[in-house]
Amino acid sequence: MGLSPDARLLDSYEISAGRELSRKLNIKSSDKVVVLEIVRFVNKIPFCHTTSFLNSDRFPDIQNHIEGNFSLYELLKKHYDVEATRTSSSFEVSMPENSYMDILWISPKIPLLVVKSIAKDRNGEVVEYCITKFRGDICSIAVDFNGEGR
Repeated sequence: MGLSPDARLLDSYEISAGRELSRKLNIKSSDKVVVLEIVRFVNKIPFCHTTSFLNSDRFPDIQNHIEGNFSLYELLKKHYDVEATRTSSSFEVSMPENSYMDILWISPKIPLLVVKSIAKDRNGEVVEYCITKFRGDICSIAVDFNGEGR
């Protein structure tokens, strides 16, 4: 499309899965989860903020493989031989909190499109649960249910 994409890892850390994430990732609530906070840019303008949750045991040291403009799914394939495919997404709209206004360079009047998604591998095992917050002033989302790519 002639646009220049970029990505920056803002933060990475480990947490206990707890009840909600254990259900989303199909792991035990005591299992560790690596959290990746990523900002993606288009033409040097922040476009979205993604919080990705992955099973730490399955993807040890994943944050050490992240460099430059990266695709998380390409990284999973290259370093862990896991092909991830998004299998479900839910969409909602919310107004931004102060931290997202700063990260995405928006005013409190710009809504966010919040997309919560699950990705699975070839065997149907959950690979990732993520929450992406897109700027409502410059994003457009298309869902292709028939795989026709229009």
